[in-house]
Amino acid sequence: MNARRDPQKPSTGWLSRISRPKKPRTTPPEKTPTSAATSATPKARRAPYAVSGWQVLASFSAIAIMALACIYHLYVRFEGIHSGYETGKERRVQAQLLLERRELRLEMASLKEQRRIEAEARQRLGMEVAPVERIVSTQQKRKAVAVSGGAL
Repeated sequence: MNARRDPQKPSTGWLSRISRPKKPRTTPPEKTPTSAATSATPKARRAPYAVSGWQVLASFSAIAIMALACIYHLYVRFEGIHSGYETGKERRVQAQLLLERRELRLEMASLKEQRRIEAEARQRLGMEVAPVERIVSTQQKRKAVAVSGGAL
């Protein structure tokens, strides 16, 4: 394709066909039959800038598909950003809960400490260590019973 165009010769591109006004004809074109077949079936001439219906429909369909693809791309992009924000929020909540669990475990360990329990029982409940005479054992010695097979 030649990059330089002759300025005297009119352009033949599709844009020039649309923007250039149609020249009125002064005389009807001469019909010169070249063969018997062409004179029997004359072809209807279309204007060079005329666009058929299927071309308009195809162009509109292509534009609509491109627009829908762009909208879908934006939707997916924004949903990805939104889910990223949600993930960050949930990670902060998780870190907060892990810190709280660690603190509760330390508190539980301190509450289970023997010295603290004994101090609470003496001060708050007024309890004392029982003398040996008051301690009653609830366990009784079990008798060995022979079971079939001789196992104890």
